[in-house]
Amino acid sequence: MSAPPRHLVSLWNPSYAVDAMDSHLSVLVERVRAHREGKLPEEEVHVWWGRVRSERRKDPLPHMADVLELDDQIEAEIPTHLYLTDYNSLYVADLARVTVDDVRAQGETAIPSYYKDLSCDLWFQICDIRRLVAQDTRGVIQELGRLHNTRYHDHPVSLYG
Repeated sequence: MSAPPRHLVSLWNPSYAVDAMDSHLSVLVERVRAHREGKLPEEEVHVWWGRVRSERRKDPLPHMADVLELDDQIEAEIPTHLYLTDYNSLYVADLARVTVDDVRAQGETAIPSYYKDLSCDLWFQICDIRRLVAQDTRGVIQELGRLHNTRYHDHPVSLYG
């Protein structure tokens, strides 16, 4: 029996952008529109989500290798998800790529403008985003509790504790 697919839960900090999710959705919706109008190929229908690096953190992410392994899973065509929360709402994104390369330096344009002056450890290429919970912290806790945290002996994911 093969191992079950792995996914990632990430917290976004509203202090970087109050409208972070709306900014990403706007980019994605605009690219969907351009594709439907024949102006953009289907493989360009995506948005990049950056894992912002705190200015205070000096050490590398302790679980970087685990996160980068998600790209191998994606390459194997195993559906891979990034769960995004600010504790108040929860979204699930379908991943198309995970990279440490700064996609901005590669000329990528499917990035919200608020990343301009931010340093990112990782970039996630997202091809679809769905909202699971809106404005309900208890609902976020309950929904994330359905996931298993492999870093904590497969216990349910817990926001607090």
